[in-house]
Amino acid sequence: MSWFPEPVSSRDVDNGLAVWCPTHYIGAMALDPSSRTPSRHAALDYRPPLALRVIRTLLMTMLSLAVLSVAYTGYWFYVASAFRDGLPAWIERMAGTGATLAYRQLEISGYPFQFRLIFHEPLLDAPALPALGGKPLRWRASRVVAMMSPWNFDRYTIDLNGDHRVDWPADRGVRTTGVSATEFLVTTELHKDGLPESARFELAKLRIADGAASAGSLWTLGRGRLTAKRLFPEGESADKPTLAVEFRIEDARLPPGDLPLGREIARLNGEARLVGILANPIVIEDLTRWRDAGGILEFTLSEARYGPLAVNASGTAALDDALQPMFAGTAKVEGLFAAIDALRDKDMIRSRDAAMAKVMLGVLSRPGEKGGAPSISLPVSVQGQKLFAGPVPLMDVPPIEWPQPRDTRPRFLR
Repeated sequence: MSWFPEPVSSRDVDNGLAVWCPTHYIGAMALDPSSRTPSRHAALDYRPPLALRVIRTLLMTMLSLAVLSVAYTGYWFYVASAFRDGLPAWIERMAGTGATLAYRQLEISGYPFQFRLIFHEPLLDAPALPALGGKPLRWRASRVVAMMSPWNFDRYTIDLNGDHRVDWPADRGVRTTGVSATEFLVTTELHKDGLPESARFELAKLRIADGAASAGSLWTLGRGRLTAKRLFPEGESADKPTLAVEFRIEDARLPPGDLPLGREIARLNGEARLVGILANPIVIEDLTRWRDAGGILEFTLSEARYGPLAVNASGTAALDDALQPMFAGTAKVEGLFAAIDALRDKDMIRSRDAAMAKVMLGVLSRPGEKGGAPSISLPVSVQGQKLFAGPVPLMDVPPIEWPQPRDTRPRFLR
């Protein structure tokens, strides 16, 4: 017997009897005649028990979650600190040069799914607020809460529930206005240009008072919602809508005054679209340019109930050469005769004109459904500071006193 292997012929290899190895003799191997591949060792096909596989998966998952949690926690606190540190610059950019925001305490909470900034007794001092044309304003509140999600910084909600006090310039000195509400939410979504793309206001039990005392209430509102959204038409936008507004008001009370139809507005629902571009803030020169470029306001009143009137209307408003409102549209009106009587009793319509209006409009009236009040469908217009129902002039429209245009000439030329 030889210690060295005999050479293996190619025929033996083809028959699956033996394999020649340079280091040692493997010998005959049992090969599958159909596949001619060597059999696998049992260790290569070993799988751990199901319980061990489940435990291993759970451990890997828990480890991954722990790493992600630590990373997310660091991200959350970093962003929260950036909000706090960048607040003064943001306030000055939004409220004008020199604006400052003071507060008794600032809380940052909401981890992990929200950023919530709670300002206790905030005080905003804006010496040149852009929204007021560069005039000063001071605002203070009991508490303000700003909220946003960690994955969307372009959408945020501000909770203004509670009491507010606003000091703003008047004709003589400073005027103080008190505001309170049980629900006052403002939700804003920013556009890529950094300005709001949409805003929604939700109000409940709102009271606006002349002064901080509640006894001098000017406006009250049971519930209201207003949504404004910027539109971005392609091409020239002078003849296309650039702003859409929807509003819903319930149980509103107007300021005290000698109002012929009373102070109560039971309901006011509708929408409006601004055609053309108006700058922000709006000044008299901007209104003139908007009017000259063909700017109009399209609106629809889906429901309006004020005093004896119930109105559904749609139309278009614009400004005339004196920047006074013009309007043309159609309306379906209930309670018009009672409203004419109220205007006559307040000496806003002469008795003779009231009688003629009721006769002429009576021809156009239709019986109400199911025995209700009769309704009238007719064109409505405002022109020359007069309100017309069809061809009948009803009342004078008070003029709008616009501020004088700014004089940009050097002082020594004035």
